[in-house]
Amino acid sequence: MLILIAFILYPYHSISELQGAGDTSPYVGDTVTTSGIVTGLTGNNFYLQDMSGELRSGIYVYRGGRNTPDIHVGDSIVITGLVKEFANLTELWASNELFTINIIARNHSLPSPHKLTIPAIHSNGEDYEGMLVRIDSVRFIESGTFQGNTTYHVEDNEGNQLPVWISRYNDSMVGATIPDGYISIVSPLTQYYESYQIEPRSLADFTPAVVGPGMVRLNPHVVFKNERLTLRFDIVTSDTIEKLEITIPEGWTWHSLEYTIYPMQPVLGEVTPSHLYLDSLTVMDSLRVYLHDMEPYEVGEHQFEVKTAPPGGMLVTVPTIPVINVIDSLPIIPISEVQQPDTSGYDSQLLGQLVTVRGVITSPPLGGGQFFIQDTTTGVAIYGFDYNPQMGDEIIVRGKVQEYNGMTELTYVGDECFILLRTDTNATVIPETLKLSYPITEQFEGKLLCIPQAKLHTKFTPGLGAGNFEVWNGNIIINVRVDEGTGIDTSEIYRSLEIGDYITIVGIGSQYDRDPPYNSGYQLKLRYPEDIQKIYIGEPQPNVSIDISPNPFAPELGEILFIKINGPSDAVYTARIFNLRGDLIRTVVERKYKSPIYTDWDGKNELEESVPIGTYILEVEVEIHGEYQKFCKPIVVGTPLK
Repeated sequence: MLILIAFILYPYHSISELQGAGDTSPYVGDTVTTSGIVTGLTGNNFYLQDMSGELRSGIYVYRGGRNTPDIHVGDSIVITGLVKEFANLTELWASNELFTINIIARNHSLPSPHKLTIPAIHSNGEDYEGMLVRIDSVRFIESGTFQGNTTYHVEDNEGNQLPVWISRYNDSMVGATIPDGYISIVSPLTQYYESYQIEPRSLADFTPAVVGPGMVRLNPHVVFKNERLTLRFDIVTSDTIEKLEITIPEGWTWHSLEYTIYPMQPVLGEVTPSHLYLDSLTVMDSLRVYLHDMEPYEVGEHQFEVKTAPPGGMLVTVPTIPVINVIDSLPIIPISEVQQPDTSGYDSQLLGQLVTVRGVITSPPLGGGQFFIQDTTTGVAIYGFDYNPQMGDEIIVRGKVQEYNGMTELTYVGDECFILLRTDTNATVIPETLKLSYPITEQFEGKLLCIPQAKLHTKFTPGLGAGNFEVWNGNIIINVRVDEGTGIDTSEIYRSLEIGDYITIVGIGSQYDRDPPYNSGYQLKLRYPEDIQKIYIGEPQPNVSIDISPNPFAPELGEILFIKINGPSDAVYTARIFNLRGDLIRTVVERKYKSPIYTDWDGKNELEESVPIGTYILEVEVEIHGEYQKFCKPIVVGTPLK
């Protein structure tokens, strides 16, 4: 709620809307709000780009003499500023005290650079202004060291040239040696009047054009100082890799010098506290290397140099540079402590407090941008962060504990709140099976749940959009919620499912209750179309068969007797339950013209009264072309042992 109040003073536009379709912004002179990821710093100013992947999704931000807040590459921010054009470059000015910058999250992954040639930049540069671009196989025509406020030039092997601007405020570039030979460059693209140019952020933007085979991804991305852990290097290649070397940076201790590779294979090599060298590899697709018992002892960004070599080749640095951000330890608590109710039995015991948790993302953005995470204890809703959740990512969240219509949430309330990407290894959270005849209660709030044999009780109104329908879980009705943006076509649910059909359903335990004491409104919130699957019960068979389970069953324990009847497709089926005196207890199937049939009995008679324990008879009457056959099976209604 607070974030809306903070950002509604000026109209919101995406960066691509601010850039517009022409050479100048259609919003010049307007004060606007936008958001994105900081991709590069140039003194007190910076480049901002969103994660949409669209053209014209980057912009230059001018802050003048304003120094707060402290901005870093990878910050996800919401910013309000004045749109201007300076030397044909669209800029967002945030130099006035009325303008604001709000940091939503730190250490966000950066947008992927667009791979361009120099001629493509000259002809279509406006489409990439302010964005990260990649240019391969170019070299500087100048030599020596970089000087501030100076233009240099790179050229490709055909002689096409592109200006390179080095600002005097770029301390990491001024005085550095100009690279020799062919390189690849990743850099923001800028403009000065009619000339498009790149503005490198640091020497890390330059990589040798001749690179080792394979791409490397390193997890985790964020670790704590003095945390002992295992690092995982994923090497993916379309070539063959015979040699691999990983150099351990300063600031790390490798206690045990133990490592594991997968797929397992015999290798030669050498291992020391500062590097791992492997020879005689046979990697033709992918390789995982685990370095065990690692510990960082210095805060900051640490680069792990990885070199590979093809058969008979020399070790050369790979084109990706794995980086880990080491931060000071945080007081992380289990999510169960957030969900633990106070004396009311429903509100969180930590209501109103700022807390930090760690968990795996279990949902995409649902209603209002809310998404869910879960640790080994339970799950919780996350709300108000400018963050694009990816299923399976492990994140660290600091937020304020709040209640919204009975639902406990961790909410963004200002600069003290953040999200850090811990790992992106696509972790899997196994849904907890909701026991038969169990309702969703406070203890399941935020958890990923599965109802393996739900029976459709009400049908959803057809169409796309938010809404609800109901299912039976044994003898308990569960409300199922579908939010907008899930991609679930509820009209398809309406067409493909009939009341009484059995489905397997997965979702997040949730709550929506507007009235105190907030002890109702529990529901199962779907995430994807795949979260609802009709149970396949087979094809018609020439001979009649009857399966019942469990038998005996105990209705007092919430158990349900499931009945499956199969036989010819052109038969008519009726199924009744009798007691041993021959009295009709319940008709469970009445003249159904399809097979197989899947139904159930809850241990009650036609008046919805519980039957006494004892033996009963299931009689199935099958009509085939005017002839009748009857099949019987005994049913035992039991009771739990005292």
